[in-house]
Amino acid sequence: MTHGDLHLRNIVIAPGSVSGIDFAGGNSAPVGHDLSRLLVDYATLFGADAPKGVILSADTNAGFFEGYDLVGPDDPSVGFLIPMRILTDWIALPARPQDRRPAQKRRMQGLKPLIDRVFDE
Repeated sequence: MTHGDLHLRNIVIAPGSVSGIDFAGGNSAPVGHDLSRLLVDYATLFGADAPKGVILSADTNAGFFEGYDLVGPDDPSVGFLIPMRILTDWIALPARPQDRRPAQKRRMQGLKPLIDRVFDE
């Protein structure tokens, strides 16, 4: 089952535990749908040190998948859906910068480096 909207604001981290909240439930899809959303959300905030072609540094990516064992970093659904998630987030923003709310402006600031790294060759 998918969470459907897994991002950093739907994760509660406490000493000794991590929990997801706001489950939509009821949908079945590859786990890559949720992971791509979470990894892109994280990368827009903390992924500035990643090299060309990827959204997270090798150390950050390894750290995430060290604690997550349902699929690995080479899972095809994750690899395919990360660029799709970037595009989905990008297209959801108003095209004209003056039409963006403050949160949308911050989102675009975080997405721009990802767009440049993942789609520019």
